[in-house]
Amino acid sequence: MSTLHVRDSTALQMLTSTLHVRVRTELQILTCTLHVRVSTELQTLTCDLHVRDSTEKKILTSTLHVRDSTALQILTSTLHVRASTALHILTSTLHVHDSTALQILTSTLHVRDSTTLQILTSTLHVRASTALHILTTTFHVRDSTALQILASTLHVRASTALQILTCTLHVRDSTTLQILTSTLHVRASTALHILKCTLHVRDSTALQILTCNLHVRASTALQILTCTLHVRDSTELHILKCTLHVSASTALQILTSTLHVRASTALQILTCTLHVRDSTALQILKCTHIKVYSSCTC
Repeated sequence: MSTLHVRDSTALQMLTSTLHVRVRTELQILTCTLHVRVSTELQTLTCDLHVRDSTEKKILTSTLHVRDSTALQILTSTLHVRASTALHILTSTLHVHDSTALQILTSTLHVRDSTTLQILTSTLHVRASTALHILTTTFHVRDSTALQILASTLHVRASTALQILTCTLHVRDSTTLQILTSTLHVRASTALHILKCTLHVRDSTALQILTCNLHVRASTALQILTCTLHVRDSTELHILKCTLHVSASTALQILTSTLHVRASTALQILTCTLHVRDSTALQILKCTHIKVYSSCTC
């Protein structure tokens, strides 16, 4: 070959057709004898012998003992295979774990996290929850970023994303609610509604989370609770007193001023629900400076 100056490709073609040598043997001969670079010989192998990408990838790793990351880099840069196809080849042909394959894809090919997550779900048909778990565990991405990626890239609804976040990653309810409002810019009322309906959190807990974690005022929290979640006035007053430890006078004031409940109804709620004596209730009503519209008999 050195005397006759035959091209590498012609030599390789001659070697396989005339001597009927196997592809991997001829590839080994090509690299060892002729000292051709791995990328060149791989290109030669596919162009001249029309070997499929997956086969050549298997040959590349098993015969020449090239690392997976290098092989994947060669596959994408030399043969111009798309990243998604390369990842698919990597997992299906070489039986590499999804997490390892994804790690190789981001570290070697410098693909963004959002793209990798999209590739992972669409190409490998991995469930969104698993993909998110892989993303946080393997790449150590923060929960808030992961949730944002999940919602924006995969177009998953906020409620589903929140459910995935709590179930898969075992994040606390308060943290998830905070992430939901700050990261995804969801309104407090919607966030609370999602928290209650999706995660089945009780009214009192939801209200406590709303005031403690999101620093919403008691009056606003109470308004959100009644308007969004359709809780009855009496229940919400009970929640206001017991959960948030607001005094009876303040609770009554909030009830009348914020929710526009009539004084008579407020007084009835105060005596019946909270079991305050009539005289005390009336005294509270007078001291709070609420105008009495009508008398109340409970």
